[in-house]
Amino acid sequence: MNKEKCIVCGQTQLDNVFEIQRPDFSRPVGIVVCRNCGFIFQSVGLTQQETALYYNREYYQRQTSFLEKMLVLFLEWLVAIEIGKNRSGGLILDIGCGEGNFLNSMKRNGWRTFGIDTSAVACEVATKKLGNDAVVLNKNLEDCGFADNYFDVVTLWHVLEHIENPDRLLTEIRRILKPNGMLVVEVPNLSSPVFKLTKQGYFSFDDPTHLYHFSAKTLNKLIEKNGFSFKKRGCTTFNIVLSLFTSISRRLYYRDKINSKVIRSLVFVVLFPLLTILTLIFGFLTLIRPLGSVLRFYYSNNQK
Repeated sequence: MNKEKCIVCGQTQLDNVFEIQRPDFSRPVGIVVCRNCGFIFQSVGLTQQETALYYNREYYQRQTSFLEKMLVLFLEWLVAIEIGKNRSGGLILDIGCGEGNFLNSMKRNGWRTFGIDTSAVACEVATKKLGNDAVVLNKNLEDCGFADNYFDVVTLWHVLEHIENPDRLLTEIRRILKPNGMLVVEVPNLSSPVFKLTKQGYFSFDDPTHLYHFSAKTLNKLIEKNGFSFKKRGCTTFNIVLSLFTSISRRLYYRDKINSKVIRSLVFVVLFPLLTILTLIFGFLTLIRPLGSVLRFYYSNNQK
């Protein structure tokens, strides 16, 4: 389905930016930009068949090195602390929960955990990991039937860029979130200078199911027009290491057909000192502006 207007500002004047062809996807992906607000997104949405083929069982069973896994777990632990800083438990819903790693961190911190995901494979893994006292549903949010004002926190970890109709999703989140409840959104960051340097090589464009590509400005505009108010920016310094390594790993896999855990771990070990130095430099800069590889923003539900 062709996208004829910008979801952020509603304008219809769009310009072609570039086209991306992945070796594991059936067609080129066109990228356009809104002349009015600068929002960048795919010119044509994905069909249900394309989405299902891409998120098959192999997607959740990809080879991942031990070091990658440890870094991801470390980041999830940091975020769990960040969310619980001013809150002592409650009900949390993770939309697009995947295999439940983040919810597992929240559960250990005393939260009652709920997760939904469109992948039956991921939900099966998450259910085993979280146990019977957690609720994991293989459904879209609109089909779950959650009560009004039910959750204290709702999280979207790299989910919003995949959603065909973000306005509809955000409307439903606002309904089920308590007044002044917290919405946490993390997406790839087009405000990053890395995007300006790499353009279509930027990691955000590596996934054809990324329908939308947000900057700090366009993300805030979209969320705030749906009834939320911006509260704070999360610390994403360490995500730079993960995103750089992920980009290199994907290059090895998709272009060079290397999918060895050993080789990927060796690459990480060799590059880690350089990545650490870059992380420290970017860490200081991100205290001033959102220059990292991802945006993590916290919003409050304005509903009374």
